[in-house]
Amino acid sequence: MASAAYRAGEKLYSERYGETSDYTRKHGVVCSGILLPAHAPPEYADRQTLWNAVEKNERRRDAQLAYSDEFSFQNEFTFEENMELALRFLQENFVSKGLICDYAVHDPEREPGGTPNPHMHVLIPMRAIEPNGLFGKKQEQVFVLDENGDRIWDEKRGRYKTESRSCNGLDKYGALEKLRESWARLCNEKFAEKGLDIHLDNRSYARQGVELLAQIHEGPAVHAMEKRGIHTEIGDYNRFVRQLNAVIRETERKLKDLREWLQTAREELNQLPTPEEPSLAWVVQEQLNNLPSRSKSLRHVQEASQALIDLQEMGITNADELDAKVTETSKFYDELTERVKNNEARVKKLEEVIKQAAIYKKYLPVKQALNEPRLHFEKARKKYEAEHDSELTLFKAAQGVLKKFNHGKQWTDTMVADWKKEVAELKASLEKEAPQVKVARDEMLKLRGIQGTLESYLKPRRERNHEQER
Repeated sequence: MASAAYRAGEKLYSERYGETSDYTRKHGVVCSGILLPAHAPPEYADRQTLWNAVEKNERRRDAQLAYSDEFSFQNEFTFEENMELALRFLQENFVSKGLICDYAVHDPEREPGGTPNPHMHVLIPMRAIEPNGLFGKKQEQVFVLDENGDRIWDEKRGRYKTESRSCNGLDKYGALEKLRESWARLCNEKFAEKGLDIHLDNRSYARQGVELLAQIHEGPAVHAMEKRGIHTEIGDYNRFVRQLNAVIRETERKLKDLREWLQTAREELNQLPTPEEPSLAWVVQEQLNNLPSRSKSLRHVQEASQALIDLQEMGITNADELDAKVTETSKFYDELTERVKNNEARVKKLEEVIKQAAIYKKYLPVKQALNEPRLHFEKARKKYEAEHDSELTLFKAAQGVLKKFNHGKQWTDTMVADWKKEVAELKASLEKEAPQVKVARDEMLKLRGIQGTLESYLKPRRERNHEQER
Protein backbone atom coordinates (compact mmCIF):
# COMPACT_ATOMS: atom_id res chain seq x y z
CA MET A 1 0.00 0.00 0.00
CA ALA A 2 2.79 2.39 0.92
CA SER A 3 4.58 1.74 -2.41
CA ALA A 4 1.40 2.44 -4.36
CA ALA A 5 0.77 5.66 -2.42
CA TYR A 6 4.34 6.85 -2.94
CA ARG A 7 4.34 6.22 -6.68
CA ALA A 8 0.91 7.80 -7.25
CA GLY A 9 1.45 10.67 -4.79
CA GLU A 10 -1.78 9.84 -2.93
CA LYS A 11 -3.08 9.18 0.58
CA LEU A 12 -4.04 5.52 1.02
CA TYR A 13 -5.23 3.50 4.05
CA SER A 14 -4.16 -0.12 4.64
CA GLU A 15 -6.88 -2.17 6.38
CA ARG A 16 -4.43 -4.98 7.10
CA TYR A 17 -1.91 -2.86 8.98
CA GLY A 18 -4.23 -0.04 10.09
CA GLU A 19 -1.80 2.53 8.67
CA THR A 20 -2.22 5.53 6.40
CA SER A 21 0.45 6.36 3.82
CA ASP A 22 0.24 10.02 2.80
CA TYR A 23 2.40 11.19 -0.12
CA THR A 24 0.13 13.93 -1.39
CA ARG A 25 2.99 16.44 -1.06
CA LYS A 26 5.24 14.47 -3.38
CA HIS A 27 6.34 16.50 -6.42
CA GLY A 28 6.87 15.29 -9.96
CA VAL A 29 3.85 12.97 -10.32
CA VAL A 30 2.35 13.81 -13.72
CA CYS A 31 -0.47 11.27 -13.84
CA SER A 32 -1.45 7.81 -12.62
CA GLY A 33 -4.00 5.13 -13.40
CA ILE A 34 -4.94 1.46 -13.22
CA LEU A 35 -5.35 -0.90 -16.17
CA LEU A 36 -7.75 -3.81 -15.54
CA PRO A 37 -8.36 -7.01 -17.51
CA ALA A 38 -11.87 -7.19 -18.97
CA HIS A 39 -13.01 -9.77 -16.38
CA ALA A 40 -11.59 -7.94 -13.33
CA PRO A 41 -13.99 -6.41 -10.75
CA PRO A 42 -14.53 -2.75 -11.75
CA GLU A 43 -14.03 -1.58 -8.15
CA TYR A 44 -10.35 -2.46 -8.49
CA ALA A 45 -10.00 0.70 -10.60
CA ASP A 46 -9.81 2.43 -7.19
CA ARG A 47 -6.23 2.24 -5.93
CA GLN A 48 -7.04 1.83 -2.24
CA THR A 49 -9.67 -0.84 -2.92
CA LEU A 50 -7.28 -2.73 -5.19
CA TRP A 51 -4.34 -2.92 -2.82
CA ASN A 52 -6.48 -3.69 0.23
CA ALA A 53 -7.88 -6.62 -1.78
CA VAL A 54 -4.35 -7.71 -2.72
CA GLU A 55 -3.18 -7.55 0.93
CA LYS A 56 -6.32 -9.32 2.17
CA ASN A 57 -5.81 -12.17 -0.29
CA GLU A 58 -2.41 -13.09 1.21
CA ARG A 59 -2.12 -15.24 4.36
CA ARG A 60 1.56 -14.86 5.14
CA ARG A 61 2.78 -11.57 6.57
CA ASP A 62 6.01 -11.78 4.52
CA ALA A 63 4.28 -12.65 1.25
CA GLN A 64 5.45 -10.84 -1.87
CA LEU A 65 2.53 -8.85 -3.23
CA ALA A 66 3.62 -7.33 -6.51
CA TYR A 67 6.25 -6.86 -9.16
CA SER A 68 7.75 -3.41 -9.56
CA ASP A 69 8.82 -2.17 -12.97
CA GLU A 70 10.17 1.14 -14.29
CA PHE A 71 11.02 2.35 -17.78
CA SER A 72 12.04 5.69 -19.22
CA PHE A 73 10.10 7.77 -21.73
CA GLN A 74 11.91 8.88 -24.87
CA ASN A 75 12.63 12.62 -25.07
CA GLU A 76 12.29 12.42 -28.87
CA PHE A 77 8.52 11.66 -28.45
CA THR A 78 5.75 13.89 -27.17
CA PHE A 79 4.13 13.08 -23.83
CA GLU A 80 1.04 11.77 -25.62
CA GLU A 81 3.16 9.51 -27.86
CA ASN A 82 5.07 8.16 -24.84
CA MET A 83 1.82 7.46 -22.96
CA GLU A 84 0.38 5.66 -25.97
CA LEU A 85 3.45 3.42 -26.21
CA ALA A 86 3.58 2.78 -22.46
CA LEU A 87 -0.11 1.81 -22.18
CA ARG A 88 0.23 -0.41 -25.25
CA PHE A 89 3.28 -2.07 -23.68
CA LEU A 90 1.39 -2.75 -20.43
CA GLN A 91 -1.66 -4.04 -22.31
CA GLU A 92 0.33 -6.45 -24.50
CA ASN A 93 2.65 -7.83 -21.82
CA PHE A 94 0.58 -7.83 -18.62
CA VAL A 95 -3.14 -6.93 -18.90
CA SER A 96 -3.67 -9.42 -21.74
CA LYS A 97 -2.45 -12.15 -19.36
CA GLY A 98 -4.98 -11.24 -16.64
CA LEU A 99 -2.61 -9.02 -14.64
CA ILE A 100 -3.53 -5.63 -13.20
CA CYS A 101 -1.18 -2.68 -13.78
CA ASP A 102 -1.07 0.27 -11.40
CA TYR A 103 1.03 2.94 -13.14
CA ALA A 104 2.30 6.42 -12.32
CA VAL A 105 4.29 8.80 -14.51
CA HIS A 106 7.02 10.88 -12.85
CA ASP A 107 8.88 13.86 -14.29
CA PRO A 108 11.45 14.91 -11.62
CA GLU A 109 12.62 18.49 -11.24
CA ARG A 110 15.89 19.25 -12.95
CA GLU A 111 18.40 22.05 -13.07
CA PRO A 112 18.18 24.62 -15.90
CA GLY A 113 19.55 22.99 -19.03
CA GLY A 114 19.40 19.51 -17.46
CA THR A 115 18.22 16.48 -19.42
CA PRO A 116 14.52 15.63 -18.90
CA ASN A 117 13.94 12.26 -17.24
CA PRO A 118 10.22 11.38 -17.51
CA HIS A 119 9.54 7.77 -16.62
CA MET A 120 6.77 5.39 -15.62
CA HIS A 121 6.55 3.27 -12.47
CA VAL A 122 4.34 0.18 -12.58
CA LEU A 123 3.14 -2.06 -9.71
CA ILE A 124 1.74 -5.40 -10.87
CA PRO A 125 -0.03 -7.71 -8.36
CA MET A 126 1.59 -11.13 -8.64
CA ARG A 127 -1.73 -12.96 -8.75
CA ALA A 128 -3.57 -12.75 -12.07
CA ILE A 129 -7.36 -12.27 -12.18
CA GLU A 130 -9.17 -15.49 -13.06
CA PRO A 131 -12.26 -15.49 -15.37
CA ASN A 132 -14.44 -15.64 -12.24
CA GLY A 133 -13.01 -12.30 -11.07
CA LEU A 134 -10.98 -13.76 -8.20
CA PHE A 135 -7.21 -13.65 -7.72
CA GLY A 136 -5.51 -16.80 -8.99
CA LYS A 137 -2.49 -18.74 -7.78
CA LYS A 138 1.07 -17.39 -7.71
CA GLN A 139 2.68 -20.75 -8.38
CA GLU A 140 1.70 -24.27 -9.35
CA GLN A 141 3.38 -27.64 -9.01
CA VAL A 142 4.29 -29.31 -12.29
CA PHE A 143 6.00 -32.61 -13.01
CA VAL A 144 9.70 -32.58 -13.88
CA LEU A 145 10.22 -34.33 -17.23
CA ASP A 146 13.28 -36.05 -18.66
CA GLU A 147 14.71 -35.59 -22.16
CA ASN A 148 12.00 -37.93 -23.54
CA GLY A 149 9.16 -35.96 -21.97
CA ASP A 150 8.46 -38.62 -19.31
CA ARG A 151 7.95 -37.96 -15.61
CA ILE A 152 10.89 -38.74 -13.29
CA TRP A 153 10.33 -41.01 -10.28
CA ASP A 154 11.83 -39.88 -6.95
CA GLU A 155 12.89 -43.07 -5.12
CA LYS A 156 13.61 -41.24 -1.85
CA ARG A 157 10.19 -39.57 -1.61
CA GLY A 158 8.21 -42.33 -3.30
CA ARG A 159 6.57 -40.04 -5.85
CA TYR A 160 7.22 -38.29 -9.14
CA LYS A 161 9.47 -35.23 -8.98
CA THR A 162 7.75 -31.86 -9.16
CA GLU A 163 8.82 -28.22 -9.13
CA SER A 164 7.14 -24.86 -8.52
CA ARG A 165 6.55 -22.61 -11.50
CA SER A 166 5.11 -19.12 -11.73
CA CYS A 167 1.54 -19.04 -13.01
CA ASN A 168 1.94 -15.64 -14.68
CA GLY A 169 5.25 -16.52 -16.40
CA LEU A 170 7.08 -13.41 -15.16
CA ASP A 171 9.49 -15.48 -13.04
CA LYS A 172 10.59 -17.65 -15.94
CA TYR A 173 14.17 -17.45 -17.18
CA GLY A 174 14.38 -14.87 -19.93
CA ALA A 175 11.07 -13.14 -19.06
CA LEU A 176 12.77 -9.83 -18.22
CA GLU A 177 14.78 -10.03 -21.44
CA LYS A 178 11.55 -10.42 -23.44
CA LEU A 179 9.99 -7.41 -21.68
CA ARG A 180 12.99 -5.24 -22.51
CA GLU A 181 12.92 -6.48 -26.08
CA SER A 182 9.20 -5.65 -26.34
CA TRP A 183 9.71 -2.08 -25.09
CA ALA A 184 12.68 -1.55 -27.45
CA ARG A 185 10.61 -2.86 -30.38
CA LEU A 186 7.73 -0.46 -29.70
CA CYS A 187 10.09 2.51 -29.39
CA ASN A 188 12.01 1.59 -32.55
CA GLU A 189 8.78 1.34 -34.51
CA LYS A 190 7.93 4.85 -33.34
CA PHE A 191 11.41 6.13 -34.21
CA ALA A 192 11.03 4.72 -37.73
CA GLU A 193 7.53 6.20 -38.05
CA LYS A 194 8.90 9.66 -37.16
CA GLY A 195 11.88 9.24 -39.51
CA LEU A 196 14.46 9.41 -36.69
CA ASP A 197 17.81 7.68 -37.11
CA ILE A 198 17.71 6.23 -33.57
CA HIS A 199 17.65 2.61 -32.49
CA LEU A 200 17.21 1.17 -29.00
CA ASP A 201 18.87 -2.14 -28.16
CA ASN A 202 17.85 -4.07 -25.05
CA ARG A 203 21.18 -5.94 -25.04
CA SER A 204 24.21 -4.85 -23.02
CA TYR A 205 27.17 -3.15 -24.72
CA ALA A 206 29.17 -6.37 -24.38
CA ARG A 207 26.46 -8.46 -26.11
CA GLN A 208 26.15 -5.86 -28.87
CA GLY A 209 29.92 -5.93 -29.46
CA VAL A 210 30.10 -2.21 -28.65
CA GLU A 211 33.37 -1.01 -27.11
CA LEU A 212 31.61 1.32 -24.63
CA LEU A 213 31.34 1.11 -20.85
CA ALA A 214 28.04 1.06 -19.00
CA GLN A 215 27.31 3.57 -16.25
CA ILE A 216 25.90 2.73 -12.81
CA HIS A 217 22.34 3.80 -11.99
CA GLU A 218 22.61 6.67 -9.55
CA GLY A 219 19.21 6.56 -7.88
CA PRO A 220 17.44 9.42 -6.07
CA ALA A 221 19.80 9.56 -3.06
CA VAL A 222 22.97 9.83 -5.14
CA HIS A 223 21.28 12.23 -7.56
CA ALA A 224 20.23 14.50 -4.68
CA MET A 225 23.77 14.54 -3.23
CA GLU A 226 25.33 15.30 -6.61
CA LYS A 227 22.78 18.07 -7.16
CA ARG A 228 23.95 19.69 -3.90
CA GLY A 229 27.56 19.54 -5.11
CA ILE A 230 28.53 16.50 -3.00
CA HIS A 231 30.71 14.12 -5.00
CA THR A 232 29.91 10.43 -4.61
CA GLU A 233 31.80 7.31 -5.70
CA ILE A 234 29.03 6.41 -8.16
CA GLY A 235 28.98 9.96 -9.53
CA ASP A 236 32.76 10.03 -9.94
CA TYR A 237 32.67 6.63 -11.64
CA ASN A 238 29.94 7.74 -14.07
CA ARG A 239 31.81 10.96 -14.90
CA PHE A 240 34.94 8.94 -15.68
CA VAL A 241 32.90 6.50 -17.82
CA ARG A 242 31.33 9.38 -19.77
CA GLN A 243 34.76 10.86 -20.47
CA LEU A 244 36.14 7.48 -21.53
CA ASN A 245 33.13 6.76 -23.76
CA ALA A 246 33.61 10.16 -25.41
CA VAL A 247 37.20 9.17 -26.24
CA ILE A 248 36.03 5.79 -27.56
CA ARG A 249 33.36 7.39 -29.76
CA GLU A 250 35.87 9.89 -31.13
CA THR A 251 38.31 7.06 -31.86
CA GLU A 252 35.60 5.04 -33.60
CA ARG A 253 34.65 8.11 -35.65
CA LYS A 254 38.25 8.51 -36.79
CA LEU A 255 38.47 4.80 -37.59
CA LYS A 256 35.24 5.07 -39.57
CA ASP A 257 36.71 7.96 -41.56
CA LEU A 258 39.86 5.93 -42.10
CA ARG A 259 37.88 2.91 -43.32
CA GLU A 260 35.97 5.14 -45.73
CA TRP A 261 39.24 6.62 -46.98
CA LEU A 262 40.71 3.17 -47.45
CA GLN A 263 37.58 2.04 -49.29
CA THR A 264 37.78 5.07 -51.58
CA ALA A 265 41.48 4.41 -52.19
CA ARG A 266 40.72 0.77 -52.94
CA GLU A 267 38.02 1.71 -55.43
CA GLU A 268 40.45 4.05 -57.15
CA LEU A 269 43.12 1.34 -57.23
CA ASN A 270 40.65 -1.16 -58.65
CA GLN A 271 40.15 1.11 -61.62
CA LEU A 272 43.84 0.81 -62.45
CA PRO A 273 45.43 -2.27 -64.09
CA THR A 274 46.56 -4.66 -61.39
CA PRO A 275 50.39 -4.70 -61.38
CA GLU A 276 52.22 -8.00 -61.51
CA GLU A 277 53.63 -7.28 -58.06
CA PRO A 278 51.12 -5.12 -56.15
CA SER A 279 52.27 -2.46 -53.75
CA LEU A 280 51.82 -3.19 -50.08
CA ALA A 281 49.51 -0.18 -49.87
CA TRP A 282 47.25 -1.99 -52.34
CA VAL A 283 47.52 -5.15 -50.25
CA VAL A 284 46.29 -3.24 -47.19
CA GLN A 285 43.24 -1.99 -49.09
CA GLU A 286 42.53 -5.50 -50.42
CA GLN A 287 42.80 -7.11 -47.00
CA LEU A 288 40.34 -4.69 -45.38
CA ASN A 289 37.57 -5.57 -47.84
CA ASN A 290 34.52 -7.52 -46.56
CA LEU A 291 35.68 -7.90 -42.97
CA PRO A 292 33.34 -10.26 -41.07
CA SER A 293 32.33 -8.24 -37.99
CA ARG A 294 32.42 -4.71 -36.61
CA SER A 295 34.73 -5.45 -33.67
CA LYS A 296 37.06 -7.45 -35.87
CA SER A 297 36.99 -4.71 -38.49
CA LEU A 298 38.21 -2.14 -35.98
CA ARG A 299 41.09 -4.38 -34.93
CA HIS A 300 42.07 -5.09 -38.54
CA VAL A 301 41.86 -1.43 -39.47
CA GLN A 302 44.20 -0.52 -36.61
CA GLU A 303 46.71 -3.26 -37.48
CA ALA A 304 46.67 -2.65 -41.22
CA SER A 305 46.83 1.14 -40.84
CA GLN A 306 49.83 0.93 -38.50
CA ALA A 307 51.50 -1.52 -40.90
CA LEU A 308 51.01 0.92 -43.77
CA ILE A 309 52.52 3.80 -41.76
CA ASP A 310 55.55 1.69 -40.75
CA LEU A 311 56.14 0.54 -44.33
CA GLN A 312 56.02 4.09 -45.63
CA GLU A 313 58.56 5.20 -43.00
CA MET A 314 60.91 2.37 -44.04
CA GLY A 315 60.49 3.09 -47.75
CA ILE A 316 59.17 -0.44 -48.45
CA THR A 317 56.69 -0.57 -51.32
CA ASN A 318 56.24 -4.23 -52.30
CA ALA A 319 56.29 -7.76 -50.90
CA ASP A 320 59.77 -8.59 -52.25
CA GLU A 321 61.26 -5.56 -50.54
CA LEU A 322 59.47 -6.53 -47.32
CA ASP A 323 60.79 -10.10 -47.47
CA ALA A 324 64.32 -8.86 -48.22
CA LYS A 325 64.15 -6.38 -45.34
CA VAL A 326 62.93 -9.07 -42.93
CA THR A 327 65.77 -11.39 -43.99
CA GLU A 328 68.37 -8.63 -43.76
CA THR A 329 67.17 -7.45 -40.33
CA SER A 330 66.96 -11.00 -38.95
CA LYS A 331 70.49 -11.78 -40.18
CA PHE A 332 71.87 -8.57 -38.69
CA TYR A 333 70.15 -9.27 -35.37
CA ASP A 334 71.46 -12.85 -35.24
CA GLU A 335 75.03 -11.80 -36.11
CA LEU A 336 74.97 -8.90 -33.64
CA THR A 337 73.56 -11.08 -30.87
CA GLU A 338 76.17 -13.79 -31.51
CA ARG A 339 79.01 -11.23 -31.59
CA VAL A 340 77.90 -9.55 -28.34
CA LYS A 341 77.49 -12.94 -26.68
CA ASN A 342 80.98 -14.08 -27.78
CA ASN A 343 82.59 -10.80 -26.74
CA GLU A 344 80.96 -10.95 -23.30
CA ALA A 345 82.24 -14.51 -22.86
CA ARG A 346 85.75 -13.49 -24.05
CA VAL A 347 85.87 -10.55 -21.59
CA LYS A 348 84.80 -12.80 -18.75
CA LYS A 349 87.47 -15.36 -19.63
CA LEU A 350 90.25 -12.79 -20.06
CA GLU A 351 89.44 -11.07 -16.79
CA GLU A 352 89.67 -14.41 -15.02
CA VAL A 353 93.03 -15.20 -16.65
CA ILE A 354 94.40 -11.74 -15.75
CA LYS A 355 93.25 -12.29 -12.19
CA GLN A 356 94.97 -15.68 -12.07
CA ALA A 357 98.20 -14.17 -13.53
CA ALA A 358 98.25 -11.69 -10.64
CA ILE A 359 97.78 -14.52 -8.15
CA TYR A 360 100.56 -16.51 -9.86
CA LYS A 361 103.04 -13.59 -9.57
CA LYS A 362 102.00 -12.89 -5.98
CA TYR A 363 102.71 -16.40 -4.75
CA LEU A 364 105.61 -17.29 -7.08
CA PRO A 365 108.21 -16.42 -4.35
CA VAL A 366 106.49 -18.82 -1.98
CA LYS A 367 106.73 -21.56 -4.58
CA GLN A 368 110.37 -20.74 -5.42
CA ALA A 369 111.34 -20.92 -1.73
CA LEU A 370 110.86 -24.69 -1.91
CA ASN A 371 114.13 -24.83 -3.90
CA GLU A 372 116.16 -23.26 -1.09
CA PRO A 373 118.80 -25.59 0.51
CA ARG A 374 117.24 -25.29 3.96
CA LEU A 375 114.07 -26.98 2.66
CA HIS A 376 115.81 -29.96 1.09
CA PHE A 377 115.19 -31.91 4.28
CA GLU A 378 111.80 -33.63 4.26
CA LYS A 379 110.78 -32.52 7.74
CA ALA A 380 111.54 -28.87 7.06
CA ARG A 381 109.89 -29.04 3.64
CA LYS A 382 106.65 -30.52 5.02
CA LYS A 383 106.55 -27.92 7.78
CA TYR A 384 106.93 -25.12 5.19
CA GLU A 385 104.25 -26.60 2.93
CA ALA A 386 101.86 -26.86 5.87
CA GLU A 387 102.50 -23.25 6.87
CA HIS A 388 101.95 -22.02 3.28
CA ASP A 389 99.26 -24.46 2.19
CA SER A 390 96.70 -21.87 1.04
CA GLU A 391 99.27 -19.81 -0.89
CA LEU A 392 100.67 -22.90 -2.63
CA THR A 393 97.12 -24.10 -3.47
CA LEU A 394 96.20 -20.76 -5.04
CA PHE A 395 99.50 -20.71 -6.95
CA LYS A 396 98.93 -24.20 -8.32
CA ALA A 397 95.36 -23.36 -9.39
CA ALA A 398 96.50 -20.16 -11.11
CA GLN A 399 99.29 -22.05 -12.85
CA GLY A 400 96.79 -24.59 -14.18
CA VAL A 401 94.41 -21.92 -15.49
CA LEU A 402 97.21 -20.06 -17.25
CA LYS A 403 98.66 -23.24 -18.74
CA LYS A 404 95.29 -24.32 -20.09
CA PHE A 405 94.48 -20.87 -21.50
CA ASN A 406 97.91 -20.51 -23.15
CA HIS A 407 97.83 -24.06 -24.51
CA GLY A 408 100.75 -25.20 -22.37
CA LYS A 409 103.04 -22.34 -23.37
CA GLN A 410 104.75 -20.08 -20.85
CA TRP A 411 103.02 -16.75 -20.44
CA THR A 412 104.76 -13.38 -19.99
CA ASP A 413 103.97 -9.94 -18.64
CA THR A 414 103.71 -8.75 -22.24
CA MET A 415 100.92 -11.26 -22.82
CA VAL A 416 99.07 -9.96 -19.75
CA ALA A 417 99.39 -6.43 -21.05
CA ASP A 418 97.96 -7.58 -24.40
CA TRP A 419 95.08 -9.31 -22.62
CA LYS A 420 94.24 -6.14 -20.67
CA LYS A 421 94.32 -4.14 -23.90
CA GLU A 422 91.98 -6.65 -25.55
CA VAL A 423 89.56 -6.45 -22.59
CA ALA A 424 89.44 -2.65 -22.88
CA GLU A 425 88.72 -2.87 -26.61
CA LEU A 426 86.03 -5.52 -26.15
CA LYS A 427 84.31 -3.52 -23.41
CA ALA A 428 84.31 -0.43 -25.63
CA SER A 429 82.76 -2.50 -28.42
CA LEU A 430 80.14 -3.96 -26.04
CA GLU A 431 79.24 -0.53 -24.73
CA LYS A 432 78.44 0.47 -28.30
CA GLU A 433 76.84 -2.74 -29.60
CA ALA A 434 74.92 -4.08 -26.59
CA PRO A 435 72.19 -1.37 -26.77
CA GLN A 436 71.86 -2.03 -30.50
CA VAL A 437 70.65 -5.58 -29.79
CA LYS A 438 67.31 -4.34 -28.43
CA VAL A 439 66.92 -1.87 -31.31
CA ALA A 440 67.62 -4.61 -33.86
CA ARG A 441 65.28 -7.00 -32.08
CA ASP A 442 62.44 -4.44 -31.99
CA GLU A 443 62.87 -3.67 -35.69
CA MET A 444 62.93 -7.37 -36.54
CA LEU A 445 59.75 -8.04 -34.50
CA LYS A 446 58.01 -5.04 -36.05
CA LEU A 447 58.78 -6.26 -39.57
CA ARG A 448 57.72 -9.80 -38.74
CA GLY A 449 54.49 -8.41 -37.23
CA ILE A 450 53.78 -6.47 -40.41
CA GLN A 451 54.56 -9.58 -42.44
CA GLY A 452 52.15 -11.58 -40.25
CA THR A 453 49.43 -8.94 -40.59
CA LEU A 454 49.63 -9.11 -44.39
CA GLU A 455 50.36 -12.85 -44.60
CA SER A 456 46.69 -13.82 -45.00
CA TYR A 457 46.78 -12.10 -48.38
CA LEU A 458 50.40 -12.53 -49.43
CA LYS A 459 50.59 -16.29 -48.78
CA PRO A 460 47.81 -17.34 -51.21
CA ARG A 461 49.28 -14.98 -53.84
CA ARG A 462 52.77 -16.48 -53.45
CA GLU A 463 51.35 -19.99 -53.70
CA ARG A 464 49.58 -19.06 -56.94
CA ASN A 465 52.84 -17.61 -58.32
CA HIS A 466 54.72 -20.82 -57.41
CA GLU A 467 52.05 -22.91 -59.17
CA GLN A 468 52.37 -20.77 -62.30
CA GLU A 469 56.16 -21.15 -62.27
CA ARG A 470 55.82 -24.94 -62.18
